[in-house]
Amino acid sequence: VIVGPREALETHKIYLRAMNWLGDGPLSDIPAGGIELFAKVRSTRPPRPAVLHHRNGVISVELADGESGIAPGQACVLYSDDGNEARVFGGGFIERSERGAEAEAMLSRLA
Repeated sequence: VIVGPREALETHKIYLRAMNWLGDGPLSDIPAGGIELFAKVRSTRPPRPAVLHHRNGVISVELADGESGIAPGQACVLYSDDGNEARVFGGGFIERSERGAEAEAMLSRLA
């Protein structure tokens, strides 16, 4: 057990499988820098700012503010914005996740 700050548990990047894309144009046309949208990974929390990437068949989502409690198998739904009338761009299942560089550095100092 390692005792540390809550921020060290936040996930900043998730990888998706079984993606169902409903956005404009094919997923393969997403620019190298990704597209800004909103992602919801917890049913009780609102969608949060994120960037969707698609490179060499790998789909990832960078969560701008990080999110805690993410686990493989959970759904990630992508939206146009965080309002009640937001358009659903699609979604997939979380395959794996990564903490941000700052969180990894924090954990390495605590170990």
